[in-house]
Amino acid sequence: MTETKPINLEGDQNLRTDIDLAAWRRYRVRYALSEPFVWQEAQRRLLERLDVLTVQPTHILDAAPRAGTGALALAARYPKSLVVGHCASRFATMMLKGKYTGILPQRLWRALRGKPEARVAWTQVVPNEGYDLIVCNLALTWVVNPVEQLQFWSRQLTPGGVLLFSALGPDTARCLRVASLEAGWTTPIAPDFVDMHDYGDMMVQAGLSTPVMDVERLQLTYSKAQSLRQDTFGLMGNLHSQRMAGLAGRKRFDRLEAALDAMAPIALDVELVFGHAFKPLHEKSNKPSASTVSLDSLRSNLTSKK
Repeated sequence: MTETKPINLEGDQNLRTDIDLAAWRRYRVRYALSEPFVWQEAQRRLLERLDVLTVQPTHILDAAPRAGTGALALAARYPKSLVVGHCASRFATMMLKGKYTGILPQRLWRALRGKPEARVAWTQVVPNEGYDLIVCNLALTWVVNPVEQLQFWSRQLTPGGVLLFSALGPDTARCLRVASLEAGWTTPIAPDFVDMHDYGDMMVQAGLSTPVMDVERLQLTYSKAQSLRQDTFGLMGNLHSQRMAGLAGRKRFDRLEAALDAMAPIALDVELVFGHAFKPLHEKSNKPSASTVSLDSLRSNLTSKK
């Protein structure tokens, strides 16, 4: 495998056009290594999807691993594999190496006991191809050209390899949008999110085979707007390019918090989109269309084959 520097999933050049670059740069500094609750929950449910796949990878790429817990979980699940954590920056690479190299959390050491061959490599520059499994949690949500990113991942996969990803869907944060309108907020408070079926079509366009899409919806409740704000800021914050210029002002912000508090318990809707697809063993001229299958159906089908 040749060493190249691939598209930086969390780099400025790969952002969606409705996300402000300056706001994104500030976000990267503050939250690039954070794993807020919604992010962790999405990751847990994403890795559960591996239960219905029979892949036994030897080389795994965890794209945009944040604090690295997903890469460590993959190493525990596939102890004979090399897991590469593709970090967003040199700083993130240095922090993760310092945190985990030779010093794994006790619960993961217990999971890996007797399996010393499990490895995780933290790097900003990764081999450009040769992965049997690529996993990406939520980061595809903010890519400016998802088809281009999916094509890049397809090139990185070995024939028969699997791409598994999650993203936020368009029903996410409906209560925030409603409350902002009631409070007289005339500018966007969150970016638009890509629909599940569009992601399925994009995987087909990217040359991936038999794509499967699935959606899970969460509803988190909060007693106060301040707690909700902490979770949503830790997830992404308002990076919309058309958001209010400058500071909103205390009175306007107080009206938004009051509108949210009036909904108490405040229900935050989160639509989690999950997708996986395979790199074809052989190139085909006629690409299959995307299909939508529930996770329960996949599990039932797997159980019936045992």
